[in-house]
Parts: sequence; structure tokens; C-alpha cells
Amino acid sequence: MRSAYLRQGFWRRPDETREKFRVDPGAPDTRIFITNDQGRFLPDGTLEHLGRADRVIKIRGLRVDLEEVEATLRAADLFEEAAVTTFEHITDGRQVAICVVPRSKMGCSSRACRQVVQQLFPLPTRLMIVEELPRLASGKIDRVNLSKKASETFADKTRPRDDSIDVIEFQLVQIWEKLLAVETIGTTDDFFAVGGDSLAAATMFAAVEKLLGINLPTSTLLEAPTIKELSEIIRCGGLGETDLWLVPLQPWGTKPPLYCVPWYGSGSPLEYRRLTRYLPEDQPIFAFQPRGLDGRSPYLYSVEEMAKSYVDVLRAHQPRGPYYLCGASFGGVVAFEMGRRLVTEGEEVRFLGLLDSYGGDYPKHRKFLARFLPLRKRLKLLLLHFLPHGSYFVSLAGLKSGLKEQMKRWLVRRMIALDQLMKFRALRCPLKWRIFYIQEICYAARRRYKLMPFSGRIALFRAEYQPPSDVFEEDPVLGWSGMAAGGIEVHQFPGNHSMYWGDPVIAAVVAAQLGACLEQASS
Repeated sequence: MRSAYLRQGFWRRPDETREKFRVDPGAPDTRIFITNDQGRFLPDGTLEHLGRADRVIKIRGLRVDLEEVEATLRAADLFEEAAVTTFEHITDGRQVAICVVPRSKMGCSSRACRQVVQQLFPLPTRLMIVEELPRLASGKIDRVNLSKKASETFADKTRPRDDSIDVIEFQLVQIWEKLLAVETIGTTDDFFAVGGDSLAAATMFAAVEKLLGINLPTSTLLEAPTIKELSEIIRCGGLGETDLWLVPLQPWGTKPPLYCVPWYGSGSPLEYRRLTRYLPEDQPIFAFQPRGLDGRSPYLYSVEEMAKSYVDVLRAHQPRGPYYLCGASFGGVVAFEMGRRLVTEGEEVRFLGLLDSYGGDYPKHRKFLARFLPLRKRLKLLLLHFLPHGSYFVSLAGLKSGLKEQMKRWLVRRMIALDQLMKFRALRCPLKWRIFYIQEICYAARRRYKLMPFSGRIALFRAEYQPPSDVFEEDPVLGWSGMAAGGIEVHQFPGNHSMYWGDPVIAAVVAAQLGACLEQASS
């Protein structure tokens, strides 16, 4: 880019300014800015833009260097070669495709390859497993041909479906294609590899329940991530009793297993799936499934009931300790009560991790005279009493939608109160309402729960951004002071209360802290 009217350069970065902004020797008043893009002039004088030179793209707001991804994939023991390219999808726009060549042509399944790719690169991608990469005469990877092949494989409307699928598989294909905006879904495609996430899983199972009349937890996708495997479970009438209440997120490994109580924002153990990717490969991890989410089992209305139910499932899976427990948000309160119950039964709880879980009456409003505050903060303080639980980072622009949500929650709370009074526990409702119902049950159970001291030690993982200190009292241990005879070890991670589920960078930080604490506890 050449002009006399370019900007001055980078603020307080003279070295980069000199590197990117250069004076044109032929025109002293003109400077040249190096954009790192490629282009060429056509015969008619038109400038054609050929893209960036450094192969850096943006996916969901994150900068991704495709060359670094390729280097990471080649370092994996499972792959002999790997290449990453992009292609234009008909409905989803620019997509990333990963092409790998397994080392063992006979002993490497497509599912194993997908699991390794998802652990190394957690963002949505399309995976191609080939015997060899396309190459130019010089031996370099033919990236133009690779991108064309990816576009034909994943974005071609004319690619025929498998005619051998039965009625159940066909209905699942229809649901997946509509939900994930993919033109053609194969019966062996992995749900998460083609762009699915926990929210899409809940929507998908709600559609399965409506069309096929069978209730399955979203955690079923961990055991059956493809249409072939999922349809087999549906034909057999669902999952067994044990599979419903304890979900194996990562069942292999030699280390002591970690048992996790889910965050009740979605009620699904799938929320732990992102953290699992960044923990050591030999760390077994299991997550509990909330009662009532399947539409058949009765709801549990107190923290004590939930803890007893999970302890019974835990003791059936691992009769004796030592135990390693973890809970997120409200799930941390349940994990705390589980630890207390296990200790009273004579068992050893060697690790109790709480992921930004609030104890006691935290967050607690400050005691001050509101008339000394500006009008804007007084209004916000007043409305925080009426907003949904966790809306501490709300702005005045979002108060209108917050009040509407609070009215819905007020009606649900009245339904729950009536349910507890009249014991209408056999009523059936769609999956999205069951999740909402469980959330409100948990909020009510948390308000009634009285903390009692735990004889062990707590590892508290605390988000950097907490409820605003000008409205709420600050507490470095989030209300757990005096509740652990063995002390409280605090670890801080960036972000706020819910970011470690959705942001892969923050999830990696939390997983690294959690893994170090588990290693220390086990040794």
C-alpha cells in the first residue's frame, strides 16, 4: 500500500513502525505500508487480491496460525503427515479442513483420529483421512487441490447419501443436517467434528424425543458420537441405569479417577468435555448426570438429596477411597456436601476442587447508604435484587431483557413450589423445560443449604472477574472461609464465572491448574 496519507504508525512501538511503514525512495513524501497480503496486476490493470502470505485466519474471533496447527498435528504419534486448508461452505462460509495420513494403515480407526484432532485443535473443523497428501511436481503439498478436494467432500450438494440406512438413521441424518447446516451428513460422521457443541446436542436430543419418542441425555454423544452408534442405542431402547447417572468422559488411564459434578447452567456433563481435552491422557474422568434430565427419574430438591444420590452412584462404581471430587458453580456446593458425607462414612477424600463455586452468602451486598451513590449505580443496585441469579455483570442496556427473563423465572419458581406441595412429579415436559426446571430447583436448593465445615482441604479455582466490588463485598475465598479444616488453596484464572466453559484458552489454563493439583494430591 503506497500513499502520502497513511497513518503515523504503531503507538510507542518504533521498531515495528520502521518495519511496516517505509519511505518510498522515488517519492520522499510518500510512504509504503507492508500489509502482508499477496496480489497481482491483471493485463487490464486490475489488482487481484490473493490472500494473506502468513496463513493466519480468524475462527470465532480467535487468530489461528494454520502452519502451527500443522506442526502440532505432525508431532502427534498417530499421524505420519498432516495438512490444514480452508474452503468456502455453501451456508457456513469459510471453514477449516484438516487432512491427515495415519502412521498405521490397518490399526488406526477414524474415531481415534478424530479424538486426537479434537484434543489438539478444539475449534470446529472438518476431518479428512487419506492415504497420501496431494503433491506438486516439486514435492510440495498441492494446497489448491487440497482445498478443492475439501470443498467437494464437505460442501457438494450432489454427493449421494448412503442408501443402506434404515428409518431411524435417516431421521437422524435429517435432524443433523438441519441443525448443523451441513449439506450432507454421513452415518459415520462425528457430531463434534462437523461443528456440534453442547447447545446443539440439547437441541438435537429434543428433536429426537419429539420424533422418535425416546429420552436420552446429551452425554450419550460421548459414547455414541455418530449416527450409526446413536441409532443402535435408540433401537435398544436407551441406556442402562449405570450409564444414565455416571458418564465416562475419559475412562482410560492409570491415575485415580476424578469425579465431577456438572455446572447446572445446562445440566449436562458435556460441559466438562472441553476441560477434559487439556488434562493428561492417563487421567480418568467421570461426570454425574442430574436426576430428572432424562424425563423419567424424579427431581431432587435439596443439596443433601443430590449429594446422597451421587455418593450412592460413586460407591457403586468405586466402593472404597481415596476419592477425588470436583464441582463447578452450584455443582461445587454438591461436591462439597459429597465430601462431607464420604468423610462421615469413614472414607478419605484426597482432593476436593471447586470451580468458581460460591459458598455461604457470597456475593453479599455492601452495607452503605445508597444516597451517596450516583443515580445510575443506585438504579443498578436496586435492579440487581430482581435480576436472575448470576447477572452481576449486567449493563443498564440489558436490564429490559433481564426483567423479562426474571418474570419467566418467577413463574417457574411458582410452578416448582406447587410441584413440591402437590407432588406432581410425574409430569412430562420437553428437554429445554427440564433443563430450565433443574436450574430453578438448584437455585432454590442453594438458598436453603446451610454450610457445615469439611475436615479436608479445598482447592478453589477463582475467576479473575467477580461481582462488582462497589456493590458487593469482596471475598478472596468466595464465601468458603472457615469451611475447610485443612485450609483453602486458591488458584486464579482469567475471565469471569462462565468463560472457562466456552473459551478454549481459559479452559486450557483451568485444566493446567486442575491437573497440577491432582498430581500433587495423588503424590
